[in-house]
Amino acid sequence: MSQTSIQNKQTIRYGSAKVLIGDRFDKLIDIGAARSVALKETVTTVDVESDNAGVIASLVSEHKMEVTLDNLEINFKRYFEMRGGIDNLEEYDGKTEIQKEYVVEAGTYKINELIQVPFLNVDKSAVSIEKVYKKSSATCGQSPISNILIENSSYEKVETNGIKITSNKIKPNSDTLIIVYKQTPARMIRMGTGGKSSTIKPRCIKIVNTDANGKELRIYLPQASISSGLEFSFPADKSQDVIVNKLSFSATTNSNQKAGEQLAYYEDEQAVYEDEDITPAKTEKEPEVSTEEQTI
Repeated sequence: MSQTSIQNKQTIRYGSAKVLIGDRFDKLIDIGAARSVALKETVTTVDVESDNAGVIASLVSEHKMEVTLDNLEINFKRYFEMRGGIDNLEEYDGKTEIQKEYVVEAGTYKINELIQVPFLNVDKSAVSIEKVYKKSSATCGQSPISNILIENSSYEKVETNGIKITSNKIKPNSDTLIIVYKQTPARMIRMGTGGKSSTIKPRCIKIVNTDANGKELRIYLPQASISSGLEFSFPADKSQDVIVNKLSFSATTNSNQKAGEQLAYYEDEQAVYEDEDITPAKTEKEPEVSTEEQTI
């Protein structure tokens, strides 16, 4: 037995949502195909108690939003943009030769042991080593002339991409080596992370659900940041599924926004019109009284 009836069919929603992220709401990028897009508001309260009248007020101590989704488009340019400046991003055209460094940590090599740069050129050929130097903590990893190793004195080259340390003046247990090499990498996007910045620049997030009539439910989060790192899930080869990356964002209040809208605001076009099937209730017509009944 039904206990009630639908009050407005337009408030029953269907479908998923798209998620857009950017520096400003007029500079948003669509992060594309996703599953399980979810939004959760968290309100943490604190009760103010009196000595003789119990709780006299409840205050909001923390107010935030969590956005989670399973991202199906593995796009490192998008990740770089949404992660707020904690990463490095490089793009290679497959034609340009560049200079890079290969770090060989102290304690990982021995005298006369072959050390090879493990990266290849776009044509799969080995890279070419330019120079080798010891990393100096006093110069924050730069390469002062005094730390450059002399070929055939401190080390010898093995083909184009390998070296062997030959001098006993190099201490494998304490000296970190930097091998400078030239490479023409394949056309690619390269993203690196870690140690660049501990400050995450906030982003704006917009979530949009569109119904069958083209009307939108929009959710705006003026200040949000990543709240967890990249989390890839690789399916079995026979699973007929795709690689999934779980993304999480935490939105907090932005004091530059209007009071009452500093965390989020909603724009709902879908439920502002009445269901066409809902008609005003009919009023019962009073029974007609005959002339004879009116006469006493």
